[in-house]
Amino acid sequence: MFDDLLRCWWGVAELGPWWAWEVENMAVAYPSFRSVVRRRYQHPLRVLGENGPEIAREQVEREQCGEYVRTWRGAITPFPIEMPLAETQAIVADLAEDRDVRVLANGALAHYEDCGGTHQPHREFQLARPLRGVFMVEIAYRRPPGVPIARSLSPRIDQHHPLGPPPHLLNTIDALCVVFPADRTWVGEVDGARQYANFTAIWLAKHLVWEEARERGVGLEEAWPGSVVGHDPFELPRLLDSHDPCRCGSGSVYGLCCARGDKHARKLASRGRGRLPGDDLQG
Repeated sequence: MFDDLLRCWWGVAELGPWWAWEVENMAVAYPSFRSVVRRRYQHPLRVLGENGPEIAREQVEREQCGEYVRTWRGAITPFPIEMPLAETQAIVADLAEDRDVRVLANGALAHYEDCGGTHQPHREFQLARPLRGVFMVEIAYRRPPGVPIARSLSPRIDQHHPLGPPPHLLNTIDALCVVFPADRTWVGEVDGARQYANFTAIWLAKHLVWEEARERGVGLEEAWPGSVVGHDPFELPRLLDSHDPCRCGSGSVYGLCCARGDKHARKLASRGRGRLPGDDLQG
């Protein structure tokens, strides 16, 4: 097994200063998290020896994470139980206005007193109750420069949510879409697991806001606070250059990764309309 570990990119990295830096940063900001190494995901039928097509999650972990996947696992509580509703409402208003919020130990959010926000949220984000939720989170490393994979293990967050399919999921790999790679808000050569966990905590906070708003009858998309990046195949060509990091977080450039599939999706949706936006994308 030791030889197998050394063949993984993170096994080599662990022998250098990179891993010590990661451990130190996570110990300060996310002391409840632990580093866990697990085997890559495999469908039970495949483990039992039955043939079948490899699903996206299996393929991504095999190609981009390795046979053994190094992860961080721990609990994130975006809104601690002792947080007053007024402070929660102020944070939600700032999230809806794309203002910065503080991320404290283990992903707890806090309000910047001098944020400059209006704190007069639109009707969609006027809370009717406190926001409560504890999430057992896994953040899995991909081979650099791939973006980590964040998942909520418990409660599981996927497209089968009882309130409807939540926005901003990477459905094919059961993951949370916490950053848009082309924005370079998280860069592997500079940022580490700590910063990615902060983005995950903010995503989970918005998810709790979304749940509360959905309970009050707000629409699927309208219930998500803050501006969003469109992932419609017709919009993506305006957001992504072929040399930008791909939207899927693989670390490859868009033109050599998902551009081909997005182009095909546009054609399926627009047969008979003539030339389509972005048809000159390479891929």
